[in-house]
Amino acid sequence: MKKWCYFLILLLFLPIVSADISLTSSLKASYNIGDSLQLTGSVKEAATLEGILSYSILCDNSTMQVGASYLKLNANEGQAFSEALKIPDSLIGSCLIQINLSSGNFSDSFSSSNFIVTKDLGGNFDIGRKEIQLGD
Repeated sequence: MKKWCYFLILLLFLPIVSADISLTSSLKASYNIGDSLQLTGSVKEAATLEGILSYSILCDNSTMQVGASYLKLNANEGQAFSEALKIPDSLIGSCLIQINLSSGNFSDSFSSSNFIVTKDLGGNFDIGRKEIQLGD
């Protein structure tokens, strides 16, 4: 009985922390290798927190961290973030963005919806002339 009492008291003093990480930018359905994608969103936390917000791309069987930033959050105040991420050459297939907030023993994460990364080249070209000659 005494152990349970200590355990309950300990639980009362442990901070229950969970960050609210949201992504406000929408992702396209597919990207080419080397494309940049713009992530915008916000982080809100119930307690004051200093930590690292890291951005990773997870594709099929590969994961690569593509960015990170230092974050200082005041209690119950949201902080916006904006990050341009370049898709590395080594990541192909069905992917998602994982945003992780970590500080000491605390860690929370958010995962985006899936998108495709492909080697196929795609683009719209406007040459401006009907005829061209080699070297033009």
